[in-house]
Amino acid sequence: MSFIETIPVPKLKGLDHYNSWAIDCSNTFRLEGIWEITSGEDPKPKAPTVLQNPTSDQETLYNIRLLAHKESLKEWTKGNYRAKAYLMLYTEEGPRTHIEGMENACDMWRKLKELYSESHFQVLLSVIREMRKTHQSDYKTVLDYSEALKRLSRKCYNAKAPIPDWILTCMFLTGLEEDLEPYVLSLINSTSKEAPNIDSMAVALRDLSKEREDEEKSKSLTAKFGKKSSKHR
Repeated sequence: MSFIETIPVPKLKGLDHYNSWAIDCSNTFRLEGIWEITSGEDPKPKAPTVLQNPTSDQETLYNIRLLAHKESLKEWTKGNYRAKAYLMLYTEEGPRTHIEGMENACDMWRKLKELYSESHFQVLLSVIREMRKTHQSDYKTVLDYSEALKRLSRKCYNAKAPIPDWILTCMFLTGLEEDLEPYVLSLINSTSKEAPNIDSMAVALRDLSKEREDEEKSKSLTAKFGKKSSKHR
């Protein structure tokens, strides 16, 4: 069984996830031994030059080179067909229409990159917009909320435009519920001069949520037993 059959690669739909798709494809194609053809590092072999009025030795050398060329072309063509087939399989109908009919997998790869690869600024802007729409109230726990922001930040990392940790932490803090603000300020003041880390802040807020739940349970039990004792009087 090949790596292609065991490693799922989500189909390319458009701009949304081109960078992660390209990384998944390139890694899978490397495992399959067809990345060099796809990337253009292994171009289509060129036939040896035909000499005019060659000597006997030159003609013998030409025939040897021609045989070697036919073998290398056969192997290259086999790999090119495989790469083309996988690129067609790994693209949705929209992107696929732009590469149908192309003979060279490298041309197909470059066409998709030209159409769907975003600039670093575009990726960063898109991710920050998504982060601004992401709030703690959309998730069950603070940790779920922090993981959602970290997943978004990985899009920038994959596009080689990583978001600095302090900006990620700021985005995390701005999306928290307002009633946590006093506790957040005390956490920030208790840290060193360096900006707090999103993971440490999320864990601290998770612990706070647990303490609040325990307090609520304790109050509920106290009220419950208080009513019972008043009835017995």
